[in-house]
Amino acid sequence: MVKIVDYKITSQSGTTIEKRKPFEIQLLVQNVGQGKANNITLSISVPENMFCLTDNTSVVITSLAPGEKKLIEYSFVSTNNYAAADINLNFQVKELF
Repeated sequence: MVKIVDYKITSQSGTTIEKRKPFEIQLLVQNVGQGKANNITLSISVPENMFCLTDNTSVVITSLAPGEKKLIEYSFVSTNNYAAADINLNFQVKELF
């Protein structure tokens, strides 16, 4: 049972995200189950007019012991054409059995 248990968003402007300026997201992924988790995939769909600068839209974690955590870091930037007032980033965590 692997979950994203915490996250942090930062940018050059503190917590304000601006167009054409990179911002970072740190995700803390944890095995909250009782058994070892294997072949974990963390993936994200990047919205239109945004780019993942770290090029890690799909991350594979070989294994996590019960209670073990892993920090995953991303860097994004939006173009001038990004029109929405909010940024919706959808992360998916899957464990292959």
